[in-house]
Amino acid sequence: CNDPFALNFNPSASFDDGSCQFDPPGYLGLTYEEVGQNFIEGYNTYRVYASFLYPNEQLAAVFGQDITPLHITTAGQFYQHPSGSLTSDGIDADFFVFSPELEYDSWITIGSDSGPNEVEIINVDGTTFESGGNLSISDGDGGAWYVLPNVEASAFPDFLGRVLIAQLTTNGDISIALNLQYRSSDGTSHQEFGQLLEIPFVQNSCPGDYTSDGQVGSADLLIFLAGFGCSSSCTTDLTGDDQTGTADLLLFLSLFGSSCF
Repeated sequence: CNDPFALNFNPSASFDDGSCQFDPPGYLGLTYEEVGQNFIEGYNTYRVYASFLYPNEQLAAVFGQDITPLHITTAGQFYQHPSGSLTSDGIDADFFVFSPELEYDSWITIGSDSGPNEVEIINVDGTTFESGGNLSISDGDGGAWYVLPNVEASAFPDFLGRVLIAQLTTNGDISIALNLQYRSSDGTSHQEFGQLLEIPFVQNSCPGDYTSDGQVGSADLLIFLAGFGCSSSCTTDLTGDDQTGTADLLLFLSLFGSSCF
């Protein structure tokens, strides 16, 4: 067996005698992680992944069509930087130092989080998405973002078994429905339809932010003053001494006007 993806690969073999053995298909589903809170004020940044069991599998495409559409929607808005891009191929990480907000642009990809890379699109209208709205592919022709087999190293799972498919920065809940195509270790193609993922938006909060609106302001001051003098299990106890007193007031005033990061 001279296939390097095979379980019984023999580097000394000069031809394939048909004895190669491979891992079975091991797609596990969609996952996400939060990678930023309030770097864009009021917004959280998430990364969405396709997860696999075996390291030699590779994601080929994410797609939608009329029967099984693709929808990436938010209850709020997606953050889109003026110098951002629909796909990660248009994201130049060297510019983050000059424009830090660019790092939190919303985009789609296969594996790579910046360009140049091998991500291509076909029949994907990103106009609404790039204006802060939702991304949908639901017509009869269908559409996809994809990479060709064996040309994009990041289309193979990382050490956690994940392949990145999108970065989304938003101020609302996210709902995702999509389909994907991948190649298992033996080179055969497989499709997974109707993959669903819900990402709840968690409002950022910090000491003194009693209203959980991401900043310490006048509404929080009213709540703090109502709790002044409290002893035992005080929600307004900022110093951790089980009471709300002068020390807490001084700390609150130092936080007043700040935002949560």
